[in-house]
Amino acid sequence: MSAKVSTNHSKIHITLLIALAWVLTTFKVRTFDIWMMLLNGRRFLSDFKVSLLEQFSYTSIGTPWVNQEWLSEVLLVLSFSAGGYVGLIALKSLCVIAALVYLYRHITSNEADGGVTFWVLVVLLFLARFHLSVGPQMFSFVFLAVISSLLFDYKNNRRDSLWICVPIFWLWTNVHYASILGLLLLKFYMVATVLAIVLPKFFDGNLKREVNGAMLGHLFAVYICSMIVSLANPSTTGFLTAPVETAYLSVKYHVLESMPVRIFPFALFPLFWIALAAYTVILFRSIKALDIFDLLLFVLSAALAFKMIRFIPFFAIVSAPVIACQLTTLIKRRKVPGKLMSTVLSPRTMAIICGICVVGVLLLPVGALTNYEFGYGRSTRLVPDDAVSFLKRNGIQGHIFNEVNWGGYLLFERYPDNAVFMYPRYTVFGDYIYEAYYRVLVADPRWQEILNQYPTDIILLSRAMDVRAPLAKALEVAPNWTKVFSGEKSVVYLRHRPQFKNILNNINPVK
Repeated sequence: MSAKVSTNHSKIHITLLIALAWVLTTFKVRTFDIWMMLLNGRRFLSDFKVSLLEQFSYTSIGTPWVNQEWLSEVLLVLSFSAGGYVGLIALKSLCVIAALVYLYRHITSNEADGGVTFWVLVVLLFLARFHLSVGPQMFSFVFLAVISSLLFDYKNNRRDSLWICVPIFWLWTNVHYASILGLLLLKFYMVATVLAIVLPKFFDGNLKREVNGAMLGHLFAVYICSMIVSLANPSTTGFLTAPVETAYLSVKYHVLESMPVRIFPFALFPLFWIALAAYTVILFRSIKALDIFDLLLFVLSAALAFKMIRFIPFFAIVSAPVIACQLTTLIKRRKVPGKLMSTVLSPRTMAIICGICVVGVLLLPVGALTNYEFGYGRSTRLVPDDAVSFLKRNGIQGHIFNEVNWGGYLLFERYPDNAVFMYPRYTVFGDYIYEAYYRVLVADPRWQEILNQYPTDIILLSRAMDVRAPLAKALEVAPNWTKVFSGEKSVVYLRHRPQFKNILNNINPVK
């Protein structure tokens, strides 16, 4: 293929990747955490201080919290100030597109075919899609692409050193706690280096760089320096402890992203299983051309993805260069049917399939993709904006017992007039508050005692919870609580307090 044709094909590949990434990342904001991040960013810009104490709830105020993501919160609130929800979504799309284009350039520079690389990145995009919501993780998408590419180049002898990783880790740690995954990658490479040194007959046959003590020493030095600079964040060692604690509590309270993918039906994550099977076949057929770094990276990243859903994007990103390069090698050796590949790799086929994917995504019912509602703006389906309007209209202030996922939105709209029982920050509230929260929802015999211990003035529930939660039944017969609002999405109960006397007298109780 001539250089001119190759360049034209690369432009087509990148254009299609950008178009597909834009469609798949342009969905309305509905991440429950985002409003808490915007509130934190807003407060930082008001006094330029990173808060390390909880100050928004009435159950855990003053509790230390890990706030290492302060820089991403600042970037998010600046984007929101400039363009509202459109600005947030556009920033997310930009991050994803930048990561994909960078990976395409990097992988093809390692002699992988452009068409093969394109399809591997399309698979990556769909695998990571469920995690492409607005938040700090969109920045990690870029950082992980850069770090994994630097390491891949280093072991292939295309880079002399990895010192550039050190300032990248400092920046990443202050943006998102997923920087710990980058450090994990460095560990993988150190383990692979040790295996290649100790068992050279088995593991060093396909290496492009001489693996020796100097290489191991360099990787170790970069790792130590990266760890040290990562401590230069407001929460110091919190960037190591917070992800572990979050993972523990997420598993305990059955957060979807923290569950093993194997416990779900195939239909829920079909692409992951298909990609895992296809990638395994590709590596098995090219086993003689693999080096220990590629093999170990694939096996360990796949094991993490198998263990916890949130690691599927990590698996997709770090394995992309390995799969693209090995599949290219198979094609060159004629181990893959040439006619089939020429059809699949033609720009026309790519454009047609991408078009079908785009149409399918746009026409698929919203309910089929719980985190997808194409367009710009804020999703109004899952936030209690009707109850917030009621509180604003009537000037109702006080402490709100709320459903945990609504905490950030309520604070963003109502703080400081209202404080909440809790919001989705597992490391802030811990087991004790979560247990108290669930005791109230199930109307434990001590539920009123808990609401007295944490003085609660308002209870705000979703309509669904108002129908099925034992708490709703208990409130119906509680003499000191009255339902004062029932909207399309949420309901509001007020405790009989002196400050609510006029409201309770002027509003007919809602049945």
